[in-house]
Amino acid sequence: MAFLKETIVTPISIVWLVLTGGASLVAIFADLGEIDIIVKSLGVVSVSATVAFMTLLYQSYNHYQQSRSPATIRKVIEGTHYYSGNLVLIFDKSPWISIGQVLVLVQETEDVQLPIALVSIETTTTEGFPQAVILNPLSSEDITKYLSDPSRWKSIIGLPDIKHKYIAGVENA
Repeated sequence: MAFLKETIVTPISIVWLVLTGGASLVAIFADLGEIDIIVKSLGVVSVSATVAFMTLLYQSYNHYQQSRSPATIRKVIEGTHYYSGNLVLIFDKSPWISIGQVLVLVQETEDVQLPIALVSIETTTTEGFPQAVILNPLSSEDITKYLSDPSRWKSIIGLPDIKHKYIAGVENA
């Protein structure tokens, strides 16, 4: 529902405001007595269609930028109760993350992305931050010790792009 609101309702309301505002300004400041009603209507329709197209283009660009922004780690804690024995990763909010999704944790160093682990988004916190557990490490290092170091979190991101070799490694494990 939020997607429809952001992509359809917002541009339509902006177009409506521009259309009615523009028509009001033209009615106040312009003398259009000799112009035929069909020409006036076509002018209003063409202006509103242009504004609608530009608004939709802007909205789609914003959605594209949001959908490709990597998820950063907010906090890492040792799980208890249901998550006992698991490392729980809490990501910053991101519009493309959903419960049940599998992400690949990647460390970015010197313009190189090194895959660390596959994680599964299990739920969200009460504040709405995505909460994940590690499905499978893609590193030979102890992933619990590696991710428990807060100084590494700034260089580690979660991405939705899972390569086939990552999955092949999980099947062979």
